[in-house]
Amino acid sequence: MKYQSISPFFIAVWLVLCALISYSLIQHLRSVSGANTRLQTMQKQTALLEKQNNDIRQKIEEANTPFIREKMIRDQLGMQKPGEVVVQVIEPREMGSSNSAQAAQPPSTPEENEGRIRPIIQVIFERIRTFFTR
Repeated sequence: MKYQSISPFFIAVWLVLCALISYSLIQHLRSVSGANTRLQTMQKQTALLEKQNNDIRQKIEEANTPFIREKMIRDQLGMQKPGEVVVQVIEPREMGSSNSAQAAQPPSTPEENEGRIRPIIQVIFERIRTFFTR
């Protein structure tokens, strides 16, 4: 058998072709890997959004009950039924360092405490009395 030599030109073309095919395959694998990562991220976001949607749907269903509607009307809009009285308790604001120390301390004697509560109790009993005397 006679040994045939391969031309250097053929070897160079073959190496360039192999390099181009390898580069193309690597690029394709990178794009597939990136697509998989984006897919997983989107699936997590979809699951989170579906959970939020379900929570919102549940809140909407709860809000459609008469009890919750009335509670929302009373709490958020401050409305009341005819004949009812809304009593709001307002906490004292902190004004300066000397007033804030006094506001944070509870009344020192039962008489001071009674002096603050007495007007509220009087209003409540007056409303109860007018309700039953109608």
